Amino acid sequence: MKAVGAKYAAESSFASNGSSTSAIEFDVSDAVSGRWESAEKVGAARKWKFDLDYEGSDSEAHLKLGDGRFGGVKYLRGVTKALSLGVDAFWLAEQSSVGFAARYTDKRSVATAQLASVGLLCLTYTKVDMKVKINEQLKQVMLASDFMWNWHTRKAHMSVGYDLIDGKNRWRGRINSAGTASSFYERHVSATCSIWTSNDINLPNRNWKFGVGITAQAM
Repeated sequence: MKAVGAKYAAESSFASNGSSTSAIEFDVSDAVSGRWESAEKVGAARKWKFDLDYEGSDSEAHLKLGDGRFGGVKYLRGVTKALSLGVDAFWLAEQSSVGFAARYTDKRSVATAQLASVGLLCLTYTKVDMKVKINEQLKQVMLASDFMWNWHTRKAHMSVGYDLIDGKNRWRGRINSAGTASSFYERHVSATCSIWTSNDINLPNRNWKFGVGITAQAM
């Protein structure tokens, strides 16, 4: 289900295994926007998170809050047209960290790097507005990847994902080094209605989840 207003959008979905998700996006002004999300699974406590973002002409700031006494702040300032540098911090229960961040952006890609005092190195790369030829037709594709390394434990985690748009159809998928994969397919039946299916596979736990839904909005 989905509802859209002039400065807000709300959406909720339910899967066959009894889990549910909901989200609300809103705009406070041209520079400030927010998002609230929650998810609930059978036999588990509801999880939630809240984001508040500010984007100026040459700077931006972000605030994140979540369940489990989690919070985080980030500030970036542009030093050139493509490169931004900044600092970030987070706290989770009794732990906290301060780090440095960098972001490089051009017309077709975005790369980020974060180095935190707790021993984490995080790298992301996103290729946007990419064109590929499928059945002699050009399709719009976005590719994304991320890498995280903890130099204290010497453990690494990596994931890759894609987002393919073909007219009224949209495919999204993601797989990570932990052995889990997810996919999402959406087809727009009309200007105000779409149907979707989702799959989640956890190979180490031999677990599979499947969901279907309909999204409709008023004109």
